[in-house]
Amino acid sequence: MSRKTGLLAINSNVLDQIIRDVENARDWKAIKANYVAHPGFPSGGTVAAPEDRTKYYDYQGTAVTASSPNIAFVAQIQYNLPCLLPGETTDQRYLARLRINIANTSNPAFNFPVPANGLYTTFYHLVSKSS
Repeated sequence: MSRKTGLLAINSNVLDQIIRDVENARDWKAIKANYVAHPGFPSGGTVAAPEDRTKYYDYQGTAVTASSPNIAFVAQIQYNLPCLLPGETTDQRYLARLRINIANTSNPAFNFPVPANGLYTTFYHLVSKSS
């Protein structure tokens, strides 16, 4: 397998883990900080902490700690991005848009410069919740 194909496969594994964790384990307030509950809709939770925004993975796509010597990928998750539907001018309260940046680096302090210039890959994901 070529290096690029291997990176694509691992990026896919890392992305799947992040999305699964966000959809299953995060409360809505952590994903959408400006969320205001309607009656009958979950309202608990706190805004995502810094440790929820940066994740570390090894070459097999397994999550590791920031102090691990096996870091091969650093992922940055940006929560609370505006989520507008076509033709709408207001943020949708039941939809959250995430930006997930994944870099192939062993540096746990990687800063994800803008623009990416090929240093990392960016993915977007929508999360929906219903009452």
